[in-house]
Amino acid sequence: MCADADINGICLQFLSFTAKKFHFINNTFQHNKNVEAKEIHDRDNFIIALQELDAFLCCCDSKTEAQLIYKHFADDPDCILITSDTDEYVNLDSHKLTVL
Repeated sequence: MCADADINGICLQFLSFTAKKFHFINNTFQHNKNVEAKEIHDRDNFIIALQELDAFLCCCDSKTEAQLIYKHFADDPDCILITSDTDEYVNLDSHKLTVL
C-alpha cells in the first residue's frame, strides 16, 4: 500500500517498473472544504488565541518553538509538552492542552 498527498505521473510510472500489479485510487474527499481558517503570523497573538481555547493540540515543526509556546501554559496541570525527548507513552486524550 502506498499513500501520499501528491501522487503524479512520475510516481505511477515508477510503480509500473516494479512489475507488481497495482490499483490507483484518487480520493477526492476534501475534509477542510468550506472551513474558515485564520493565519496568525505573530507568536504573541498566537499564544493569546490559544489561551482563549478550552482545549488545543498545537503541532510545531520545531522543538524550540514548541518549548517557547509551552512556557506560557506550563503552570496548567492539564497542559503537556511532547518533544523528541519524551520517552514515555502519552495518551493525548488525557490532556486538554497539548504542545508537540
